[in-house]
Amino acid sequence: MDVISQDLAKVGMQLRRKLPNGGSEVVEAKEHWLAKMLALEPNRHHTWPEFNEMMILHLCAVQNAFIGKVMNPSGQVLSLIPLLPGRVRILVDEQSNNYVYELDRQTPHEKLMLSELPERYLLPDEVVHVRGRMFDGLFGYSNLYAGSDIIGLAGAVQKYQTRLYRSDAMLRGVFQMDNEKTLSDAAYQRLKDQLRDLWSRVREKGEPIVLEEGMKFEGVSMDSGEA
Repeated sequence: MDVISQDLAKVGMQLRRKLPNGGSEVVEAKEHWLAKMLALEPNRHHTWPEFNEMMILHLCAVQNAFIGKVMNPSGQVLSLIPLLPGRVRILVDEQSNNYVYELDRQTPHEKLMLSELPERYLLPDEVVHVRGRMFDGLFGYSNLYAGSDIIGLAGAVQKYQTRLYRSDAMLRGVFQMDNEKTLSDAAYQRLKDQLRDLWSRVREKGEPIVLEEGMKFEGVSMDSGEA
């Protein structure tokens, strides 16, 4: 995603005019409002490379990219505002028999960036909705949703690795005694304290634990190799 978005973000955009002979020519910034916007910035918060990279990242990740258009009464686009896909819902307006785009502003940053757009709802001609693969004809089918099981498994493995190596990949297990002798509470506490001290020395100094009087260690979890 980084490679795709960063490479495409480097590509400049120009407004071109078709010529009668079938060719085209670049429209100068002073000749058209869109050419002027393309030569400057999409909005007061972003440069064109930043804007394009963000939109392509959205499209790669969730197969949807939303752009809000700030327009004057004559329909000229004054600025383009990137919309976070997770903050946009597409609803049906039964009165107009058309779609409307609902914006959710949750943070001060979002409220500032979207301050030039209508308070809550955008009409279809006020939004650019770029979609990738589609099943329902409306939304792009998100890569994150499609791969949610794999992503969840990868997250679980990462958490396990973090817990495993945070404790220096120490084995979990129990100490057992062959004989049927019952330890007193004092002896049990003393033995537990000794084993805790031994485990600490194993971790810090690599000293071995030598078990006495028929005591054995039985592991109860997978080691890192088995995992």
